[in-house]
Amino acid sequence: MVQSTIGIRAFHEGDENVVFIKNTAVGPTVLYFDQGAYDVTEDHDEKIVAPVATGAIHVDTQRGAIVEPEQPRALRDFARDVHDSIERTRANKMALVRDHQRQKQQESSLVETLSKYKLLVALALIGTLLATSHFFRHR
Repeated sequence: MVQSTIGIRAFHEGDENVVFIKNTAVGPTVLYFDQGAYDVTEDHDEKIVAPVATGAIHVDTQRGAIVEPEQPRALRDFARDVHDSIERTRANKMALVRDHQRQKQQESSLVETLSKYKLLVALALIGTLLATSHFFRHR
């Protein structure tokens, strides 16, 4: 009996693959179906990594545009590209965290300032209201 699922990579004994996995309730699972698996072949004593051949359309979710599938490349280049991608993702997450912290700090700073000078703020509001009412009475 054989079971196959569309979009799920079938692995064969003796094949070399690079696989991105995630832990699930049923155990390690290939990440993003076929997109998480790569075939490894050898060409002139150099290991070449190529995405699994698939009929799937690749979409750049950032731009919402169809993109060309990845091209085969040397294992060392593939490893460098993965490392660079992880570093960019980490840097982007850190920048988002810093921006969020800065925004919270600015919000709390405004609230602290208003509460510290609430009498002054109240007097300014009263003055504004008096000036506005005076302006409209004498028009």
